[in-house]
Amino acid sequence: MHHQELVTLEAGSPEELIDVLEKLTTKATRNCLYSALAISDPQFLIYPFNLKDTSTLEATKQTQNEIKEIYSLPMADIEYDIQIFRNEPNYISGICAAIPKKLLHRYLEILDKNKLVPLRIIPYTSAIVDYYFQKHKDPNKSFCIIDFSKKYTISLAVFKNDYCELLRQIPYEVLHGVIPEIIESLKNVCLMTDVKKLDHIYFAGTLEDKLDIIRDVEEAFEAKIERDHSIDVVTALSLDDYYFNINFARRYAFSPPERVRALYMTNLVLILSILFNIFLGFKIFHNSMKLKKLSFSYTLTDYDY
Repeated sequence: MHHQELVTLEAGSPEELIDVLEKLTTKATRNCLYSALAISDPQFLIYPFNLKDTSTLEATKQTQNEIKEIYSLPMADIEYDIQIFRNEPNYISGICAAIPKKLLHRYLEILDKNKLVPLRIIPYTSAIVDYYFQKHKDPNKSFCIIDFSKKYTISLAVFKNDYCELLRQIPYEVLHGVIPEIIESLKNVCLMTDVKKLDHIYFAGTLEDKLDIIRDVEEAFEAKIERDHSIDVVTALSLDDYYFNINFARRYAFSPPERVRALYMTNLVLILSILFNIFLGFKIFHNSMKLKKLSFSYTLTDYDY
């Protein structure tokens, strides 16, 4: 799909999505049918899981139980998606994302009102991290991404051998107070997973006021520190390749290939219906001609006794 055919959006609430769409010009959307939406809503949950001595079924049940406890809702009222990165005999790792169905339906209603078909509805953090992963991926090293592109939000991720071992969205009000949480999260992933040691740490986004965080993280992990530019999430949504396949639009909209197949099947059924009607018409005409011919083969004398 051409990028000009896709509207990329980011919002932290349904009200913010309405504002974003109102600010878009008619020209920006009138030729677009499809949309991709990154949601930074605090109620949009995303977290990694690393489980030992369990099956895929048990891992799914465990994550569902955690989700129900967090939201205090039955699973019937929660939309969730799981991506498994590693599924080994004694180890399963992946990420889980969830959002209350009523909230998701609110976003869908807004897109529908604006005549936009959602191709992707994903967590903000996975969209941002995906961009930097594609840029820095290396199967021979472990690396961390700490992104400050969005104000009052940190996107944190750790990869090793192209596997995601940590993915978090950390909201904050006071920047200095979030430093211990970042360091603790990174220490835990090094202790609890196969990462053990970070080779590279990439800081991205607006970094002018983040020098204390960069210094403290560098001292804690003695990794190679690199700085990257800020990225707009709407640009990240335009990627052609994705590492994360979490997508909450999957159950609510047809993708372009699915629409093409549906259109093909509709046209096929229509053609078959037309051919069948032609066949029936021919049969009726043929039978009427036989009846007419049969009636002409009799004369009145044939009925005289």
